[in-house]
Amino acid sequence: MAEANTPVQAAATDEIEAAWHQIVRQLSATDHRTRHGSATENDEAVLQEMRITLGLAFAGEVLRLAGLIQDLRRTATSRPGTP
Repeated sequence: MAEANTPVQAAATDEIEAAWHQIVRQLSATDHRTRHGSATENDEAVLQEMRITLGLAFAGEVLRLAGLIQDLRRTATSRPGTP
């Protein structure tokens, strides 16, 4: 993942990265159980929960970036002599 520039960005990046790694580990474990015929409905429920967690982490990052863009636009329009 890209290097974070601010503490807020670092926290968001860490959250997304942690969720991603958790999903990769769970998928690997589920694949192993499926190959050995022992996968359960619980595996699917866990994957669904992690998909939601990752989606929320990405949504939070999108909102954070939208806020930064809004702040930049406000700063740009508040400068004297800015069209």
